[in-house]
Amino acid sequence: MEPSENPRHCQPRCVLRVALPLLMLICLGRTYFADNQLSWSMAVVRGEMKRLAPISISALIDQAADGAGFNITLQTQTPRMPEQPEAIALEITSGVTTPMTTPTATSVQPPQHPSTTSMFSSSLHSDQLHMATANLQSTVASATESTSQNMSSLFYLVDQENLQRGKAKCPDKFRVSEWNGRIGNHYFQVSQVIVAALFCRITHVTFPPHISTRYQQQDGLLDMPQELALPGIDGHEGLNIPSTCPAQTTHKWYHQHCRMVPAWHHYQVMQAFLRPYLGQTLADLVRAPSDEGERVLTIHLRADDIRQYGRYEWAQPPCSMYQKIVSEFGYQSLKIIAKSNPATKRSDAACDSWLVDYAKKHGISIIRPQDFTLAADLAAMIRAKSFALSFSSFSLSSALLSTELQVMYRRRDAKWYSILHSLVNCNVWRGVRMYEYNTTLQPDQVKGSPSEWLRTFPLENITGPFTCQYGSEILPEI
Repeated sequence: MEPSENPRHCQPRCVLRVALPLLMLICLGRTYFADNQLSWSMAVVRGEMKRLAPISISALIDQAADGAGFNITLQTQTPRMPEQPEAIALEITSGVTTPMTTPTATSVQPPQHPSTTSMFSSSLHSDQLHMATANLQSTVASATESTSQNMSSLFYLVDQENLQRGKAKCPDKFRVSEWNGRIGNHYFQVSQVIVAALFCRITHVTFPPHISTRYQQQDGLLDMPQELALPGIDGHEGLNIPSTCPAQTTHKWYHQHCRMVPAWHHYQVMQAFLRPYLGQTLADLVRAPSDEGERVLTIHLRADDIRQYGRYEWAQPPCSMYQKIVSEFGYQSLKIIAKSNPATKRSDAACDSWLVDYAKKHGISIIRPQDFTLAADLAAMIRAKSFALSFSSFSLSSALLSTELQVMYRRRDAKWYSILHSLVNCNVWRGVRMYEYNTTLQPDQVKGSPSEWLRTFPLENITGPFTCQYGSEILPEI
């Protein structure tokens, strides 16, 4: 205070002299702590995103460290129908293939997680960061609680250092030259070529045009684009094709394909990249409400072409295998899927009439689809909770496309790989168990009709079941 001033008139100035510096300190402090909190939040988000996201996406996150922001648009296809998002990468559990003592099956539904792509579709400013952080924390908590329900990410196998690679360089694109056989094979081709593309970090795959001929018709069953863009950034430069995959880049991708790929990986590929492109007729049938009971066993019997290909009939399950499954698991209804004569409602499959007679003797009901179309048969198998597989790409594809399947059964000692090029092996996906049965049959050891052998094979000669689950060892391919 100046000596000449009146003390009563200096009070406002005194207050300002004290308050202004304090206010400036408070503002500076708020800015400092806000910046630190923002930096910390950004570090948390960046760290967690890099941990959860595929490598090709996590590379983009590093741009934020230099202030580049997140104004990113990934190349993705817009699916016609929403499906399950990609599973978050979590720890792998291992298991072994062991004889089963008390068979049980439980239903495990995959958790719902936000799409990684959607979290990067716009710039992350400070007002959006808190929302992203909250969503991320919720996602991590949900993932932690449901670790046992999740599988590895689509990029887990690619990122393994022990993935042996050959001498051929990864190309910029893989191509399917032509559709092979019928629709079950077409689904195989789609998954096989996309698996190879993921192994090479390729973002583009091309397919033949849609086909409508009677034998190979895809109408209402499959609408794949001729060029499919996979998510992420192309990273094939400097990579070689894995030694378990064919070196050729353009072929059918049916007879030649990557070997010893876990079934859960093909399941993820089909769910992410094939199911969104199911034909409209099939997609509508799959989404339709179902009142199917819990104790129904769906059985696919390969019938229409079985007489033309003897080695495929020899590989079918014997009728007594169905008897063993029904008696041990207590099924009360059998839903038979087979190409039947509309008048007789029977097929040419060896076990069709056998199953009908067996069901009558034991008070088991027989169910057949009322719609005799190919789409209806496919939908019934995709919707099945308990499913006995035939030796056919038709039934295997249905299992891989399903989101409701809990347990499946198959004959173990068939030539699944050398003849059928199967995508299903003992390392199945989470939430599903597969039980296998042995007959120890080799076709060159028997003579006569395969149909007669299937109908008369003794129940006591069937061994198993042997349990397959996520993490089980993949048996050598035969």
